[in-house]
Parts: sequence; structure tokens; C-alpha cells
Amino acid sequence: MMNIRLKFAWLIAMAILFLPALSYADEWVQFESVQFTIDGERPLEALEDALQDLPKLSRAFRPDGARISDLKVRARGPKGVPRVAFEASRGLGFVRTSATVRADIDTDKNGEYCRRRPGSLGYRIRVNTEDSDQLVAANVSTFVVTLCVREVNGGNNLDVVAAGMMKKGHDYGRFAGPAIRDLIEAQTDPLINALLDVVNFYQR
Repeated sequence: MMNIRLKFAWLIAMAILFLPALSYADEWVQFESVQFTIDGERPLEALEDALQDLPKLSRAFRPDGARISDLKVRARGPKGVPRVAFEASRGLGFVRTSATVRADIDTDKNGEYCRRRPGSLGYRIRVNTEDSDQLVAANVSTFVVTLCVREVNGGNNLDVVAAGMMKKGHDYGRFAGPAIRDLIEAQTDPLINALLDVVNFYQR
């Protein structure tokens, strides 16, 4: 009897997990911005070198926000850019759910990203998650961190404002959606930390 009850509870939990929400696909969700400074030798040059070194940036990335396992990095994935893949396991209500995240990482530079911050250079780290498990891909398609960078003290320091945001997937769930959103938002700091590690490498 106990096994039947547990199985029934699990089925209900799975049904709730994948229950769709009344939301539009491709809607963007903005996360809180983070401010930090970059000091040291040639900070802007080191930052741009780090953003262009996608393999090193991907290897430095350490996912967070869940129980992470089976972390793998391919220097050149199926989309022609590095791919970081990992298993993420976290509790949703009374059920622990696991999903495989496949993150294809790319970067670019465009002043239009920081139009609201005059005098800032604009960069973007883009993480495409469309090839992840259905649980992830249905709820998020893209995660980006925009960097608005301003040189200060004659170029000896950089003031950086980093803002993360994600694009909802094609079937954003009423319950799974917010859980995946939290998982994706939790990658903002690890992605920034990975970038700073590579910046430090280029300042040696």
C-alpha cells in the first residue's frame, strides 16, 4: 500500500511539474544586476582577451544552484562553440528531479547592449540551452549576461555592471518554469567568476 501511495504521489508531482503556464514563449526574464571592478595590468585588453578565449572561459565555469555532477566541457561542440554539459539535481516540492543541461557558450561585443549607460562598452556572454533535456529546453532557450564596461582612472580600472537575463522556452511550465529560472539565474555568479579567472590569467 505504501509503494502504491508513493508511486501515485510521484505521478501527481510529475503532472504538476510539466503543467504549462499561460505565458508567451520567447519572453525575457531579467535578473538582478551585479557590479564589480577589474584592476591590474591592461584590464580592458585582458577582459577582451578573456571573452575571446571561449575554451578557457568554458573550462573555468563551475555551475551552481543545484547538486551538480558529470561536468564535461568540449572545446568545440556541435554548434561550433564550446559546450558545457552537466547533470543538475534539485528538489521540486517533495520530489527530487534531475536534468541534463547542455550549454553552448559564445560571446560578442556591441555598444548597443549598453545604450542606457553612456560611455560604456558593451559585451555579452550568451549561453544557448536548447539542446538540453526537455525539462530545461521547454522552460529556457537562452541565457545571457550583458557586461557594461567603463574605463576609469585613465584606463587603469574598469567599472563593470553585469546583468543576466533568460529567454523563456516554448513550453514554460507553471511550476517547473520558476524552478528552472532559479537554476539558470544561479549561473550568473559562476559565469562572472569564470570570466574573472580568465582575466587574471591574461594579466599575469
